[in-house]
Amino acid sequence: MQDNPLVTAIIEWLTEKKAKQINVYHIEKSSGYTDYAIVCEGNADMHVRAISNNVLDNVKRYGLVVLSKEGIEYAHWALIDLGEVIVHIFLPSIRQIYHIDELFGKLSQQESTKPVLTDKANIGSPGPADTSSITTKESQS
Repeated sequence: MQDNPLVTAIIEWLTEKKAKQINVYHIEKSSGYTDYAIVCEGNADMHVRAISNNVLDNVKRYGLVVLSKEGIEYAHWALIDLGEVIVHIFLPSIRQIYHIDELFGKLSQQESTKPVLTDKANIGSPGPADTSSITTKESQS
């Protein structure tokens, strides 16, 4: 499904809280700030907040570093920047306004690829993520 263990883990964390319309874009060659963008949505502001908090809780649990987090308090568009992966969690109406999937789709097409993974690909429950190969701040020392 995915070669990047952090992306695989994030997908699991998103599906644990029933995030919808999950799209993963590999944009490393066309982006100067990240390797992957993950875009998904929650049904309501409380759902967006719950999804965001689950990702943050797991990031903390595995000792990973959050470079930035934005929008979680209002939960219309939450952004969690983990460096090599940036997670965008939207309300469906906000996601449509910004056409973010079109933007990342164009960036990933510049790399001659389509989205790495989409919800339409029937990801189902990915099962337990192998987090053993995720680089943590302790393992970087």
